[in-house]
Amino acid sequence: MLDQKVQRMNVELTTRNGRRIFVLSEIFHPETTSTGYYLTSIAERLSQSFKVQAICADPAEGPTLPRAETYRRVQIERLGRMSMTDMAVHRRALGAFSRALRMFFRLLRRLHAGDIVLTVTNPPLLPPLVALGCLLKRTRLVLLVHDIYPDAAVAAGVLNRGSVGARIWGGLQRWVYRRADRIICLGRDARALIVRKEPRIAGKLAVIPNWAETDTVQVSAKKDSSFALSQRVRQRFVVLYAGNLGRTHDPDLIIDAARLLERQYEILFLIVATGSQFSCFAAAVECGARPNLVAVPLPGSRDQQSDTLAAGDVVLITFKSGMGGVSVPSRMYNAMAAGKPLIGVTESDSELAFVIREEAIGWVVQPGDAAALARAISEARADPDRLKQMGLRARVVAETKYSRQVVLAQYASLVESLANESSPS
Repeated sequence: MLDQKVQRMNVELTTRNGRRIFVLSEIFHPETTSTGYYLTSIAERLSQSFKVQAICADPAEGPTLPRAETYRRVQIERLGRMSMTDMAVHRRALGAFSRALRMFFRLLRRLHAGDIVLTVTNPPLLPPLVALGCLLKRTRLVLLVHDIYPDAAVAAGVLNRGSVGARIWGGLQRWVYRRADRIICLGRDARALIVRKEPRIAGKLAVIPNWAETDTVQVSAKKDSSFALSQRVRQRFVVLYAGNLGRTHDPDLIIDAARLLERQYEILFLIVATGSQFSCFAAAVECGARPNLVAVPLPGSRDQQSDTLAAGDVVLITFKSGMGGVSVPSRMYNAMAAGKPLIGVTESDSELAFVIREEAIGWVVQPGDAAALARAISEARADPDRLKQMGLRARVVAETKYSRQVVLAQYASLVESLANESSPS
């Protein structure tokens, strides 16, 4: 029954105008994590002009979902649950390779000459396999770069720069860049990094950022935030960190800055997070018993973002050195939508730093400099009028440059332009 249903979906995609797009992402609807949310929204927008089929996995948790279904004009084909988060590192790597292979073979069965494939960079072995499939089937490839490898693995400390594995991985990625018809980067820093790796492909790169959820994330006063009330922070100056806290986000820097500011009782660091380093960070906070540092789990629902962000007076985003171009933080756009000034611990040539400086909506601090971070926070606390103006500008920028409608229109324009080109030979 499943094969028959999928075959009917495939025939329908083939027969209507021949404008077919396959979206490959391990994470897709109904997942609401960043990758799942963004890819589902992009697929929905493209379905206004194309026949779109997504090939993905079941969510890591929850009930098993139908193997084939249609969601808002997007036809979804799932390969089953493939989560291996609780296994050892080597078994997770093997699982990632297995997932990529399964998605690759499923794609080969569906592809026809002239189709377009949009894929992301995770799992890391997926892009090379998809590029090979597009070459074999004479189809076009759009690569959406969320993370640049092996640089992300090096920055996370799981791979040594210059090692044999890093060189092989780097060479494979450069081949994918050359094979892709379009490469979408989330920031100008990512584009510059890819061009340094493969200068010949500069003409096929486009910068399309993630968007702010300006419809659901609103500017709200701290006094109206139920989250601020629950955490008893309404009377404090809150430095809010909200989002993933992993190896590349330098949680130790936050602890160091909090220690430097511990005599300024009115300043509170509120860390609302998830991720690989959060449990260790929360335990360290509890053991240290710092009165100016609180760590709580990130709410699971995207609907709570606006209320959570309202608890902060300024939003903190941190990165370790070497992350410029490797990863662009999507969280900054919703912080802007909430009317929050930003403190970005990031290299000066990163997209985060570019936006903060160009729009005059916060402070840029160099990675690892806890003293400079403490000074920026003290400066923000000392000038509420300046802080208010930064927040107002942040909201305007989110609405005019980074709204969902503006960004998705860029995706539609890029794919439409590619579809109008002659078919690959």
